[in-house]
This record gives sequence, structure tokens and C-alpha cells, in this order.
Amino acid sequence: MKVKNKILKDEEITSANLEALFKAASITTDRDDDGDLVLLDNGIPTFIGIDAERKLLSFYVIWGLKSRMSAEDKRAFANKLNDSLILVRFAVGGKDLWFDYNLLYEG
Repeated sequence: MKVKNKILKDEEITSANLEALFKAASITTDRDDDGDLVLLDNGIPTFIGIDAERKLLSFYVIWGLKSRMSAEDKRAFANKLNDSLILVRFAVGGKDLWFDYNLLYEG
């Protein structure tokens, strides 16, 4: 698939086509153990999930938090980020902070 100056149609949103699009933009890509697309830009891996039924792309990053932070402090930190940033959602899972952003691509 030629991707230079290409806008993908709904039915063209696949992991392989997104990977080609990001590579054309000089963004390094990889695959995780499940075969999901991972962007490796500026040393921060960004995972991309595709929900074709709902026409939804999910971008998420996992960031390790210091082990000396209590679970309560981690939750408070995630809530403070959620209160101050609009488009990104933050959550704590174990010792990690999760960031995600969802993008509808219908139409």
C-alpha cells in the first residue's frame, strides 16, 4: 500500500496499514508479544489498539512509578493529572501509571 500523502479510509484501518503510515512518517515501529503495533518515538513506547467494530483507535503508554510511592499517592497523582489534562486519561495499575487516548475514526 502506498501511504505517502494518504488518508486511510475506515476499512483501511489495520495494524499493517497504520504501521506503514507511521514508517512513512519516519516513526520507528515494533510489535509487542501479542502482535499489537508499538510506536517507538523519543524512547517512549506507545501501544496502539484497534477496535474495528467501534471504529476506535486506542493509544496508550505505561510509565513506571517509583516504588516508594504508596498506592494512595499513586492514585492521587493520577487524579491530579486527570484534573489538569483534558484529552489524556490516567490510571494506576500496580506499580505503573497508564496513559491512554481514544480516537474515533468513522467517516
